[in-house]
Amino acid sequence: TEGPAATVLDARGEGRCFIDGGVTTVRGFSLVNARASGYYGGGAYGGRLIGCVISNCMASAGGGAAQAVLENCVLVGNRAEAQGGGAYNCLVDRCTVVGNRAEATRSASSEFAGGGVDYLCDCTNSVIWGNVNAAGEVNTAGNPQNTKDI
Repeated sequence: TEGPAATVLDARGEGRCFIDGGVTTVRGFSLVNARASGYYGGGAYGGRLIGCVISNCMASAGGGAAQAVLENCVLVGNRAEAQGGGAYNCLVDRCTVVGNRAEATRSASSEFAGGGVDYLCDCTNSVIWGNVNAAGEVNTAGNPQNTKDI
């Protein structure tokens, strides 16, 4: 592809941009304006994304992505109804996760909600900042034990 600025998948608020069982690699796309209310992974569910931008997406968990491998990606301005505003249950490597929000309202849930990534994500060599949970707390990751080299 010519990169995320030139190759845009715009769901226009009518579903996900990308769904995969785990064998497909998507490289250099922008996934935008996806909505998966009641489901995981607004922008992407599954697969391997490399050098992608995921923005303005929403889902129950993993507003940007869920159950995916994310490498050199940018997740910005995504929202989850519960946890993982940027990513839920993903491998996050060399990514930037910024300006995402998790809306979990129960205190037990919001503790692990992770405005940027939820407690099930494993993160390496990534920048995760400026994300918030439902309480308005800057809450980058739901479980710091699973984040490394941030």
